[in-house]
Amino acid sequence: MINCPHCNQPVDEQTNFYCPSCRKPLRSLSGELLTPPSTPTPSPSVPGPTPSGPNPAQPMPTTPAARPAMASTTYRIQHKQEKESKLAGYVIALCLLALLVALGAGGYLWWMHARSNPEDTAKRFVAAISSEDMETVYNLSILPDAIRSKYPDAKSFADNFNRQRAAMNSAGAGQLMDMIFQWFKGAKVGHAIINGDTATVPITLHVTFGPLSADSQQNLLMRYDHGMWKVDLSTMQAPTSSLPAGNNLPGGMLGAGGRL
Repeated sequence: MINCPHCNQPVDEQTNFYCPSCRKPLRSLSGELLTPPSTPTPSPSVPGPTPSGPNPAQPMPTTPAARPAMASTTYRIQHKQEKESKLAGYVIALCLLALLVALGAGGYLWWMHARSNPEDTAKRFVAAISSEDMETVYNLSILPDAIRSKYPDAKSFADNFNRQRAAMNSAGAGQLMDMIFQWFKGAKVGHAIINGDTATVPITLHVTFGPLSADSQQNLLMRYDHGMWKVDLSTMQAPTSSLPAGNNLPGGMLGAGGRL
């Protein structure tokens, strides 16, 4: 123990280098300042031989934390909702496509019905007769089954007409045929009387026999067939003569002859 030279308080010099009371440095009995012993500086390590024995344990790599069960459940729910949304989209698209097809088909039938009417068909039929266009006559007519089976297309029907026409020309009936077809030129087509899928269209022909002439009114029977109005010749009778008689067309001119 020594006394502080400043405040004269007893101080243990072994554990204190400053006076606990006045906080001033202490001096030894010989008068030297007391200082704490210096800490030796560690010398740098020199590499040496690698010690034998097992390698020190290496740190284990860190692994990502497992996905919580809640996050996995949420992912499954979202995935299911996405699949259901896509499926609903496909169903809606198919329904819209079916609706468009139905509307298109209905619109087409309406357009065909509006496009084809008895009076227009009658005008085209009369014009085809006057110009001896038998392919158009075939396409605008409902013919008896026997004629349809014998002439399944417009070309075969027209070819038969041309053969009959040539035979009549050779027999000297060509001028008479010209006169009959002339009756249809400038024919007047009246207003149709429609009754469901059938109709009657009056036509007026200007009939001439040399210096004599008169108007003759005929009725075209019409039927709505496969989206189009046609002239119904399905009940026409086969002729009994190859020459015209009354209102009959010449024999064979429509394949089996017939009455307008």
